[in-house]
Amino acid sequence: MNIKIKCFINHIVIFFACVCSIFPYLLIIVSSFNTSVNIRKGAIFTHISIQNWKNNLNTLFKNPVFVNSLKNTFIVSIATVVIGVFLASLAGYAFVVYRNKFMNKLFVFSLFLIMIPTSVLVIPLFIILRNFNMLDSLFSIILVSLSLPFLIYLFRQNTKLFPFELIKAARIDGLNEFTIYYKVYLPNLKAVFITASLITFINTWNGLLYPLVIIQSQKNMTLPIYINSIGTSYTSDYGAFMISLLISTIPILFVFILAQKHFKVGMKTM
Repeated sequence: MNIKIKCFINHIVIFFACVCSIFPYLLIIVSSFNTSVNIRKGAIFTHISIQNWKNNLNTLFKNPVFVNSLKNTFIVSIATVVIGVFLASLAGYAFVVYRNKFMNKLFVFSLFLIMIPTSVLVIPLFIILRNFNMLDSLFSIILVSLSLPFLIYLFRQNTKLFPFELIKAARIDGLNEFTIYYKVYLPNLKAVFITASLITFINTWNGLLYPLVIIQSQKNMTLPIYINSIGTSYTSDYGAFMISLLISTIPILFVFILAQKHFKVGMKTM
C-alpha cells in the first residue's frame, strides 16, 4: 500500500511539474491569437481569433530583419552541427582507438574546459575576434558555438563500448582509418551522432550571449538577438512578438520529437 501511495504522489508531482513547464508555452500560443493592445492590457483570453493570428504572422514576415535572422539561425545551427559533430566524433574515436598516456592527458585537459563558465570567455573571445577582424561574422558564431569538449566526452564514452573486433577486421580487409570511420564506426554509433547533433542544434539555436557580443549589424542578426531586441522595445508589436517566440520553439520541438528514441540510447552511457 505504501508503494502505491508513493507512486501516486510521484505521478502527481510529475504532473504538476509538467503543467508548470508547459504553461508559459500555452500563454505564448494563446497570445499569438490576440492583438498587441490586448496583450499589453493582459487580456489575452479576450478577442481570440484566427484573423488576429494571420495579421500577426503577416506583420512578422513582412519584417525583412526577422526573415534574415531566421535564415541566419538555420545556417549557423546546421553548420555548427555538421562541423562540431564531425570533429568531436573524430576526437572521440582517436582518444579510444589510439589510447596512450599522452592521449589520456589530453582528454583530461579537454574535460577541464567544460568547467570554465561561458561568461568568463566573453571578453577574451571578443578581443581575439576583434584583433583578427572577425567580428560581425556568422562564421565566428559557428566557431564559438561548437562546444567540442562535451561532445568529445560524449563520443569517447560511447566509443569505449564499441566492438573493436570490427575495426580489426576492417583493417585486415585493407580499409584505411577514414573508411573505417565512415563505413564501420559511424553506422554503429548512429544514435550517438543523432544525440550529439540534437544537443548542438538546441544549444546553437538558442544561443544568445556569444552572438550578442559578436554581431554588430542587422544583416548578420540571429533569431535570439532579434527576439531580444523586439522584446526590450517599448514600441513592439506584441502579437508579432508572440508569433516569433512560437516559431523559435517549433524547430527544436520538431527535431527532438524525431530524435527522442535515439537520444535516449545515446545518453545511456552518460
